[in-house]
Amino acid sequence: MASRQLIIPGGLLLGMGIGMLFGETGAGMFIGIGLGMLISVLLTFSKGSSERNLEKRVAELEEKLKVEEEAS
Repeated sequence: MASRQLIIPGGLLLGMGIGMLFGETGAGMFIGIGLGMLISVLLTFSKGSSERNLEKRVAELEEKLKVEEEAS
């Protein structure tokens, strides 16, 4: 998940750099951050829904709790 968090600022910086080449830094930044957000959302959906991830995490925590209860 950490790499997904870098997509938005990465898009912003890339857009800024491209915008500077064309003399339109502000427009490049807006385009870059917009593309970064869209790519971030697409990656979220391609890796599976957050509901499935949540169910998996809940199951892991329930198992951990069960093991801790058996140990005590």
